[in-house]
Amino acid sequence: MHFARLFALFLASWFIVAKPGHAATEIPFTFRAGMIWLKVETGAPSAPLAFLLDSGAGKSVLDLGAARRLGVKLGTRETVQGVDGRCAAYQVDGLGATVGSAPVPRQMLALDLRAVSAGCGARVDGLLGADFFREHIVRIDFAAQKIRLLSANEMAASEGRMLTLAHRNDALCVRAGINGGAPQWMRVDTGCSGALEWVVTGTPGRRMAETSVATAGSSPKSVETEVLLGEERISAVKTGLHRQAMFAGESGLIGNGLLSRFRVTVDAAGGRLLLARVGR
Repeated sequence: MHFARLFALFLASWFIVAKPGHAATEIPFTFRAGMIWLKVETGAPSAPLAFLLDSGAGKSVLDLGAARRLGVKLGTRETVQGVDGRCAAYQVDGLGATVGSAPVPRQMLALDLRAVSAGCGARVDGLLGADFFREHIVRIDFAAQKIRLLSANEMAASEGRMLTLAHRNDALCVRAGINGGAPQWMRVDTGCSGALEWVVTGTPGRRMAETSVATAGSSPKSVETEVLLGEERISAVKTGLHRQAMFAGESGLIGNGLLSRFRVTVDAAGGRLLLARVGR
């Protein structure tokens, strides 16, 4: 998990409340370079699209190049605000794609993901974002490299440490204590290959615009910290240090470098995150 990178997309619109009651579905993935790679089928004769599972993205995204290859009609143009400036995005409705047997959110944004692809060293056709998590109860089994979409009954019978999951900005956040400090709100970000990115000053974050996008590299400065997530105490966590918050009310990102130590279940509608130690 060398040269961890963050690819978080922050979009504040279209908050979706889920009603998960479907039968369980399994979706295979490839865990490579700290990222969760998924095959997304569009019904076209071409090869499946390569998506990243990115809970740090407020809305699912289709790369503009993939949209052109598929002949997808682009809708209303809008400007999204990024860390280093603005870029154009287009509304896409009704792609009709699936991941495993589960539908991909029909309303997406199309934007240029070439910088994300360059950072990953492979083409990224899209991001499956937090809107997907809001529609399902999502269990990520890093060891088996499988995602399981649970029924409400399966969630009720699951084992592990339960944490409160809150919706802040357009993100899914939990409280984490670092090096014995008071718990802080951290974004649960499966689009981050590193373990933890931590804001170590009180500098206010950027206020959320209606739509905003952030793609940034991890901090060049890092230390090892001890992290407390509920009753789970995790030692020797490689932590990137940041002087300024990316967004108001959030103190950083919890990425796959830390999450992969657990079997992770995200119940966005129920406001719960379940962590089960691997091997238990």
